[in-house]
Amino acid sequence: MLARTVVLDIESRDRFNELHQSLIEELQPATAIENLLVQKMVVAQWRQMRAWSFETAGIQGNREVDLERTNLSENRCDRQFQRALASLALLRGKKHLSNPQPQENNAAPTAL
Repeated sequence: MLARTVVLDIESRDRFNELHQSLIEELQPATAIENLLVQKMVVAQWRQMRAWSFETAGIQGNREVDLERTNLSENRCDRQFQRALASLALLRGKKHLSNPQPQENNAAPTAL
């Protein structure tokens, strides 16, 4: 469903799904909120790549490209990606702090 709402008809849903799957595999979201944050990252990255693609197509096709608008879009997508990544890290850090792992051995480490 995510690909149907984000990917334009002229774009590849397979590539979108590959991007989505690669971030799922790397970040391994464990909760619904983590999954939503990863989805936001995927959408932000996809839209950033779209901005790059439009800019390249315009320049290569000798068409007028609104570089300022393209750069604003690129920067907005980058910030969205970074915010979602930071939120995921913060969420995971809070879970780790609220659920600390028990110390198995309090002995001092041995010298090598």
